[in-house]
Amino acid sequence: MRKDHPDQVRLGDYLDSLEPLVLPVLEAEASALAFELCVGLSGAQALLTGGRDLDNFLSPIVHRFGPRRFVAAIGRKVQSSRSTLRLGPARPANATIVAGWHYAAISATADDMSLAWKEEVASALPVETRELPLGPVEMHVSFRGARQKLTKGNWHEYWKPTIDALGRILGEENPARPYHPRDDRITSLGFHRTIEGSGKSIQIDLWWRSAPWPEAGHCDERQALE
Repeated sequence: MRKDHPDQVRLGDYLDSLEPLVLPVLEAEASALAFELCVGLSGAQALLTGGRDLDNFLSPIVHRFGPRRFVAAIGRKVQSSRSTLRLGPARPANATIVAGWHYAAISATADDMSLAWKEEVASALPVETRELPLGPVEMHVSFRGARQKLTKGNWHEYWKPTIDALGRILGEENPARPYHPRDDRITSLGFHRTIEGSGKSIQIDLWWRSAPWPEAGHCDERQALE
């Protein structure tokens, strides 16, 4: 969209309104940070349809306030009259969070903004991968490597093409148009970044499962920033 498009203007105003809240934390904390955004949707806005993809809510925040500062971005969406943003130092996650979830380990070497990236990720899913039953989905995606975009650049640009490749998990809007999954059914989504190794390869760890329906009015519920 053009910068003067009404949606872009509204997004800019929203991000401007966050600056007084976010910048003091960025200035006070030297360590790597994580944030959790809980998106409150009115009762008239569907949670699982309508294109309200969580990565689209998270990405502008990372882009505005500095991708290098964040090693984790976590999003939830519930039906609520308010949204909340929590920001703080990151800490290692407890592996029990994803115990029993589906899991895939993927190695990607293609350019992350290319069709080849999506093809590489999609083809690396385990052969037994099946579409989850209709309903909400929880997912975590971890990127590990030393590619420049991961270490110094806009690592959030890995997010969308990776999710786009997960039609076998999420289902496709139209099987004749691959890489357009039903990702608006994801109600809890975490992206994680680890700098390690060398070379061009990016290691992607992916966890997913069917999720319970989010309870209405719970954006104020505190969760660990991991």
